[in-house]
Amino acid sequence: MADFLGTVLLPPRAVEHTAGALQAAVAGVRPKVQQMGLKIVWVIMERTGQFHLPVQRAFAQAGFETRILHPYATKQYRLIADPGNKTDHTDLSG
Repeated sequence: MADFLGTVLLPPRAVEHTAGALQAAVAGVRPKVQQMGLKIVWVIMERTGQFHLPVQRAFAQAGFETRILHPYATKQYRLIADPGNKTDHTDLSG
């Protein structure tokens, strides 16, 4: 969860696609919305075949406005930062 400036309000976490896990995800967002006094909240998920649909339904049923984002819009964030860097030495030093 982030604000419109990109400040992270809740860190990312993996959520299984089960009713209980999705309800817990919705329940985890609500206190932060109230704590921050947010008036407008959009739940935006990247379109991933059919996997985004249960998440969309869970948040929509909980009263959140949901949006689907095309993968091309996020492609730039999945590119490697330095394509010419062979990372073996970098990985070993870490």
